[in-house]
Amino acid sequence: DTAAAMDTVELAAELMPAGVVGVDLSGNPSLGQWATWLPALQRARRAGLKVTLHAAEVFNYEETHAMLDFAPERLCHMAVLDGALRQRLWVRTGHATAHGWKQCLSAALEAADM
Repeated sequence: DTAAAMDTVELAAELMPAGVVGVDLSGNPSLGQWATWLPALQRARRAGLKVTLHAAEVFNYEETHAMLDFAPERLCHMAVLDGALRQRLWVRTGHATAHGWKQCLSAALEAADM
């Protein structure tokens, strides 16, 4: 839930002097909604933490577009894309200042089997 995510971000921010550099949103892609996590991720960004998002593991193009709008420092998966999402990802990763992208097709296949 949003409160638990905020607690996690606050802890990560407190631990920045000890070496914590970011937060990662992952989990079952069929549960929850992007809007639940957005406030905590915005707080993380304001605190100076980098954000990694696991996205496009299942068919949910609207949510994936919203996650790309957030412009995380790192993306994971990005395996279930329509033409518009493929174009956005190409523009993002083809840019000289693009951030990381990790594709894990086995996880996407497992998610599709759920």
